[in-house]
Amino acid sequence: MLKITLDYNVLIYNEEGSTTLTAVEFQAIADILDRPDLHCAVTAVIRRDNEADHDDARRHRLARRIASFPLVGQAPFRLDVSRLGGPDGLVSEAGKSLASAIEAVLWSGGGLRNKRVSNRATDVDHLLLHAQAARDVFVTYDRRMLDRRDALAALGIQVARASEVVHQLDDG
Repeated sequence: MLKITLDYNVLIYNEEGSTTLTAVEFQAIADILDRPDLHCAVTAVIRRDNEADHDDARRHRLARRIASFPLVGQAPFRLDVSRLGGPDGLVSEAGKSLASAIEAVLWSGGGLRNKRVSNRATDVDHLLLHAQAARDVFVTYDRRMLDRRDALAALGIQVARASEVVHQLDDG
């Protein structure tokens, strides 16, 4: 059984659609959510995505949807993001090393401290928890992740669109 991890944007597109995705992609998202040969999960970091969503109605709808998936890992504690007493936890030295490598791939030169992109740490943490849980494919529509999929694959992290996962299963 293929273990896939879903990014927040996949759940948004499944709920609301998007003018940037094709009908094939919409069908692929529906397919991966219904296939018995896939184990779909979300990382614990998805709660941060949900809390940061400015659309109140969508945030509440997606919170219920997120609760229907198994959570992978424990979100790494970050001083600028985590709350004391919250669910986030400490990261091992190996986890810190992998997070640094992921950050270097995604944000070479910019680092996580660049205020222009508020979800940089969340992107790194999603991929970190996905890798630590030995999941097979991280499904996303994040252009930065998809554009850097070869470098992420070198770290053992496979990133793909939903249609690519469906195609892989149908051909495999």
